[in-house]
Amino acid sequence: MSTKLPVLALTFAATGALLFALSGPAGATLWQPVQTGDKAQTEVDLDSISKKDAIATAWVQEVHAEPIATKSGAYYVYRTMKMQIRYQCTPRTAAVLTRGYFNDSGAEVAVEHQAEEARPVLPETAEDHALTLACAADPKKAATALKRPEPVAERYMDGLARTEHRAGLIRASAPATAPLPDGPAAAVAAPLAPEHHAKPAGTLAKERITRPLPAGDHGHDDAHWDYEGENAPYRWGDMKPDYAACKTGQRQSPIDIRNPVLAALDPITFHYEESPLKVTNNGHTIQVDLQPGSFILVSGERYELVQLHFHTPSEERINGRGFDMVAHLVHKSAQGKLAVVAVLLTAGQAHAAIENIWNTMPGTPGRTRERPEVQFNPLALLPADRAYYSFQGSLTTPPCTEGVQWLVLKTPVELAREQIVHFNALYPMNARPLQPANDRIVKAGS
Repeated sequence: MSTKLPVLALTFAATGALLFALSGPAGATLWQPVQTGDKAQTEVDLDSISKKDAIATAWVQEVHAEPIATKSGAYYVYRTMKMQIRYQCTPRTAAVLTRGYFNDSGAEVAVEHQAEEARPVLPETAEDHALTLACAADPKKAATALKRPEPVAERYMDGLARTEHRAGLIRASAPATAPLPDGPAAAVAAPLAPEHHAKPAGTLAKERITRPLPAGDHGHDDAHWDYEGENAPYRWGDMKPDYAACKTGQRQSPIDIRNPVLAALDPITFHYEESPLKVTNNGHTIQVDLQPGSFILVSGERYELVQLHFHTPSEERINGRGFDMVAHLVHKSAQGKLAVVAVLLTAGQAHAAIENIWNTMPGTPGRTRERPEVQFNPLALLPADRAYYSFQGSLTTPPCTEGVQWLVLKTPVELAREQIVHFNALYPMNARPLQPANDRIVKAGS
């Protein structure tokens, strides 16, 4: 097999389209792998790095072992994603300026030119390694420290497969159909999850194994939907007849909230009570179950709080801006109607209530931990300012049932970056892509 390196040639046509081309070794682009995971490899074009006044710009690409679908925004099925990223070296933030998607053959699928808002870079991630390389005094010299004498083992979705690595390409040399092995090799298959957490002296969490529980906007059943791979969101609507709304629904969630209509929305009245902390890892998220008694009043209608859970990154966006995480508080009325309060979460100061949840959450799907000595009140998750956006939507997971009242609080709540990383160890990405608004009216209260 040829060892020529692919070259990223950029040409902005008069139409604004971005064209990527491959050339021979004379103009070869120096793609430096910075992280190889179980399904993807991230690489930086060393020759594209430019730096001035602690601001660096570089082209970065993610190459996937198999074609995948976009996780947010419009739907694209792609193999490689190339991004021009601006890094601020001192505060360690990153902003994507241009994003291009390419299929198996290298043909352009789509290009997005809209610059994204700068966001903090999480430590020990591929983005963190790329930033370090881009901000180095001598990136090519710094890249030598990233090179390893032996190839990194690759793990595909359905098992092990030997792979051949070239800059810009990960290709399987054998079908990945073998079952996952036992022993040390199996430990490479996925990141280690925090199964045991420190507890205060003299306390012991009660743990039991459960089947994944039905959960408000999480309809778990025998069809194993997922956020990536063959059962990723773009496939949900084809998995079961009951999931048809995921594909054909006209009021699906989440959405990007843009140009809301100012309205005199009634304040949400929160009547939340303390409940012994009970946390479940249901295989799709971390869920907190509450005892009966907590409820909200919206326009005179009462909705009982059933459970709350978390997504990363936030499923909702506000004028294109995403957040590090979101908490969804799922409520149900006596008539069976659902209302979900969304609390946007952003990196900042540590959050004590979330720390209690994280210190209780099981690392194994299907397990529940109970700590009756720890009383949890969902009010602790709410911001002081409870102005909100309101719109009609759907469950954000199968069966994607519509008719859900969404109440997205405008003011985000802070949690520590380390707390975000803690959740990411279990669920690095569990957010459904944005859905078309389809001329829905979004109301904004003051």
